Amino acid sequence: MSEKFSTWLFTIAANLARNHFRWRSRHPNISLETENAEMEQTLGSTLLAVGPAPNEQALAAERAAAVRAAVGQLPEDMREAIVLCEWEELSMAEAATILGTTPKAVESRLYRARQLLRERLKGWL
Repeated sequence: MSEKFSTWLFTIAANLARNHFRWRSRHPNISLETENAEMEQTLGSTLLAVGPAPNEQALAAERAAAVRAAVGQLPEDMREAIVLCEWEELSMAEAATILGTTPKAVESRLYRARQLLRERLKGWL
């Protein structure tokens, strides 16, 4: 009885191996670093990049995190003015209405907030 089971198991394994090799012959792996003899360049270098390079994406994410952290450390009145005018793109008059102050006060807060941010983010500029 065990001989029949082992024969059956071996047949299944052999068929799976054959199927795998057949599939691999129909779907070959081509390295992006393989040189193309006709063009003298690699396949990877001929592909068009979509979007920024990974290192640029990582740098942009770090910069954004640094800006968020610096804005988060601003005093509340300056932070509110920056968020409303820069990120929400409201006018100074609209921000003044929301904050319950004058447009001139919002302008002053923005000026001081930008100076603080410029100083704190000096390494990123």
